[in-house]
Amino acid sequence: MRPTQLECKKRILSDAVPLFAKSGYDRVTMRQIAAKARITAGSLYHHFPSKQDLYLEAMKQVFTDRTRRLTEALSEDGHPADRLRNLVFRFCKQLREDRIFSRLIDREILDGNEERFRMIVDKVFKEFFSEMTRLCKELAPMFDPYLLAISIVALAAYHYQITPIRKYLPGGRPSYDDPEIVAQHIVTLIFNGIGHKPHVGIGKKRKGDPPA
Repeated sequence: MRPTQLECKKRILSDAVPLFAKSGYDRVTMRQIAAKARITAGSLYHHFPSKQDLYLEAMKQVFTDRTRRLTEALSEDGHPADRLRNLVFRFCKQLREDRIFSRLIDREILDGNEERFRMIVDKVFKEFFSEMTRLCKELAPMFDPYLLAISIVALAAYHYQITPIRKYLPGGRPSYDDPEIVAQHIVTLIFNGIGHKPHVGIGKKRKGDPPA
């Protein structure tokens, strides 16, 4: 049975994503993508009129499911502090284990294409970040929710972004890659900064945690 057009598009996107993650938008050609997907360039253009169309679809495929999982952590029932900790843990886990996710973000930042930034944020990250700022406002109404949300994202993202260097710095430990330990550290920093007493189970020292 011949694959449907939707199945063909999904396979092309799956083959294209690792190429974009490895080399970035500008260094990947449609011919390379066609070769990876084992189709002709003409067939590729039949499914995607341009590289930008293909790239945006690839980014949506990679990020939509990931951001949905993060947004679910924000919309769960429970104390705002618990929801924040669950979010930070899931984000750290994703950054550590999903290299495609991390590399695509890094590539976009390095490429610095403003038009693609706007489109990706609008189509992929806008809803997630809006939910996150709402949680920050609920948790710390006296603080700027945008700045607080950005700080949380930056603390997690940069920790894993500099892993190749960080692991050789004096005092580094393999356990500092553990999403539980990193999330615990970030949440404790945030709560200390906003003067919020951690909820039950948050900020609580666990067996095996590094000393403060």
